Amino acid sequence: MWPKKHNDYLLSLAVKFQEAILLNIEKPVSMLKQMISQNTSLALYRNLDQLSKEDIIEIIKEKNLVELLEQLDENGKKH
Repeated sequence: MWPKKHNDYLLSLAVKFQEAILLNIEKPVSMLKQMISQNTSLALYRNLDQLSKEDIIEIIKEKNLVELLEQLDENGKKH
């Protein structure tokens, strides 16, 4: 089981990615698409707007969460 802080990061990222998908914000959406394309077992994720938080967590769970949060926060400041 992951520590609480890791789980908090995962949930926070999932929410940010869901918001980006809804608002069609280019950078986070392209980041998510890139992560999906790098893992052939995730090929079923074609319709981003239908991803649940759990789906997004599955996609991002092996990534550097702090780095992803920083990238999304940086992108959020530009919008």
